[in-house]
Formats: sequence, C-alpha cells, structure tokens
Amino acid sequence: MPSTPTALDRARRLARDLVAHADDVDASTTDRPAPVQSPSIARST
Repeated sequence: MPSTPTALDRARRLARDLVAHADDVDASTTDRPAPVQSPSIARST
C-alpha cells in the first residue's frame, strides 16, 4: 500500500516553506523592519 502524505505532513512542509521564504525576505530587505507574525502562524508554533 503506497504511503500518502497526511494533512499534518503537508502542514509541516508548508510551514517550512513559509519560514524559508520569510528568511529570504528578511535577508534581502535589511533596511526594513521584519513584518509582524500573523496570530494564526504564531499560535501554530
């Protein structure tokens, strides 16, 4: 039986992608303050 990614696996992957993208944005916009984290993302960490 082939293993399929669960919703949790997809959520973890999406969270990693979001964090990686946020790091890239912070690195390329050092002249601007970091954006405030949204409450929904802050709650999930």
